[in-house]
Amino acid sequence: MGFQIQRSASDRLLIELGPAFGVEEARRLHELLAKVVPGAFVEIDFYGVLECQATALGQLARDLASGRARIALRGLRWPEQRLLGYLGVPLDVAEGHARA
Repeated sequence: MGFQIQRSASDRLLIELGPAFGVEEARRLHELLAKVVPGAFVEIDFYGVLECQATALGQLARDLASGRARIALRGLRWPEQRLLGYLGVPLDVAEGHARA
């Protein structure tokens, strides 16, 4: 269980997830995203994730839909991208392009 958080000089936030993204990680990520400044750019890196639970992706989809931050997802495998698409997340976000 865990993720690393890095903040760049331009105030972008990078969150590196791994090795699992489950309900607890989704809850912690949700709490973190609720605290970011509205409109902030957040990049969530899934490259280190080996196991991803559908319920955790459901919470992430709700966070993406909230529109609080501009979020880009990186390193998602095709099954996770497809599930997020079913949950209404635009494919360009799942491919790493931040929402406007």
